[in-house]
Amino acid sequence: MLPLLIPTDYVLDNELAWSLKELDLQSPGSRGWRRYRIVTVWREPYLCEFRTDLGPRSRFKLDQFNIVAGVWTNNRPECLYNVAEVLDMANRMHVGYMAETERPEPSNLIERFHDQQELKGLVRRRLSSFGWGGSKQRN
Repeated sequence: MLPLLIPTDYVLDNELAWSLKELDLQSPGSRGWRRYRIVTVWREPYLCEFRTDLGPRSRFKLDQFNIVAGVWTNNRPECLYNVAEVLDMANRMHVGYMAETERPEPSNLIERFHDQQELKGLVRRRLSSFGWGGSKQRN
């Protein structure tokens, strides 16, 4: 059985983490849905919960998630990560998701090289060039 969950107003980076959750919850006063980061730490003999408001739910493309950092073994808790490590995991999830969804299109380097060589030749021969990116007129 889990011990009582107590709210706290701070967590330290080196404390043992039990879990980290990012959930969409109703804000106080029913002013809309917001994303909250909930870090649960193990402070002997209690689990303490720290909540951070991350902003409106509409700003987040990544779904809600839960990182489990502690387990019960032989009727006692065992924490696998500290707070700094689970915060780093959560930040990497956000950055990784953004990198997957907003990846640029690969370009053809050989084609770009030949275009650059052609443009250099036009400049050497003092010829005008017209194209997609604009035009240069030389006399």
